[in-house]
Amino acid sequence: MTSKDYAAVSVPGGNLVQSLESGFVDAAALNPPTMFFAQRRGYIRLPDIRSLVEMASGELSAMTRTIKNRPDEVKRIIRGMPMGKRAMLKSREKTLDLITSVLKMDRETAADTYKVVETGFNDTGIPTTEGIGNIIKAIKAEGRFTDRNIAYEEVAEPRFAIEVARELGYKVP
Repeated sequence: MTSKDYAAVSVPGGNLVQSLESGFVDAAALNPPTMFFAQRRGYIRLPDIRSLVEMASGELSAMTRTIKNRPDEVKRIIRGMPMGKRAMLKSREKTLDLITSVLKMDRETAADTYKVVETGFNDTGIPTTEGIGNIIKAIKAEGRFTDRNIAYEEVAEPRFAIEVARELGYKVP
């Protein structure tokens, strides 16, 4: 299948299931918890691409100016990601309580969401070359930046993530 075989449309995230139900779209890329709401309405979940393709997810973005002028602040924020992940994975019940209260979600959907998120965590938090490469391919498939090669370094700055991973005791290549 190529991009000539379908038309991609932009639909606000909150309207994806409604767009499926109305027939406005034939398929949609849904994330938890929306994919669970759709499944409970009878929609069939197709293979999860995350299990088939390495993709960077849960990234943080910062302006180059911020990285240069406030590196300690950037590093503290990056440190919070794996620490939060560890806390979530160690305290499933507390995490489910948080998900249900903050996101106003029923317990079953919260548990399903937790299960998907739990399996999708990168061990170290360091963006992989393969994951960033797949993001670049996806951008090019949309017709953007097709006139030039995009280097990993233009998309990801792993320096702080590597430092934090080492400090937290992860094995870093």
